[in-house]
Amino acid sequence: SLTVTIDAANIVDYSTFPNEELYVVTDAAGFTAMATAVNSGVTFAGKDFYMLGDINMEYELHTPIGQFVANDDWSKSFSGSFYGNNFRVFNLKVKDTALNGGGLFGSCYQAYFNGLQIYNGSVTVGNRAGGITGYADGCTFEYCTNGASIKSTTGSDGIGGIAGVAR
Repeated sequence: SLTVTIDAANIVDYSTFPNEELYVVTDAAGFTAMATAVNSGVTFAGKDFYMLGDINMEYELHTPIGQFVANDDWSKSFSGSFYGNNFRVFNLKVKDTALNGGGLFGSCYQAYFNGLQIYNGSVTVGNRAGGITGYADGCTFEYCTNGASIKSTTGSDGIGGIAGVAR
């Protein structure tokens, strides 16, 4: 048996620990907390996030983390580093045809992703649909996979397994 101690705040406690450099994500509530923070303007630039196990999103209709504002306004886009540690996100469910950017993340700017595995689920948004992110500008993806079905209902600007649009 191996016991590991991690000195990091859980992202669900972000309001209590807003100035940490490192956060852990342990469940679906962690992704919800990230979405709440980023969608209100906290980009997490320079911050690191680590998944500590598989996460089942079966009972959640997920709100993507980050919102596309404009090509020169990344104030509501995720800009941190996310380490999935090759754990899996099961049963991702995103369904909002009004969204311009959807996946586990909605919009990312200069973000880094490593070992993030979307195992299954579905993403249905209006435009820019991807498993990990709908919109990625200046982002890096290493060892990431997507097994969710992806659908764009009204857009013509991008659809993809990892990112709907990547530039």
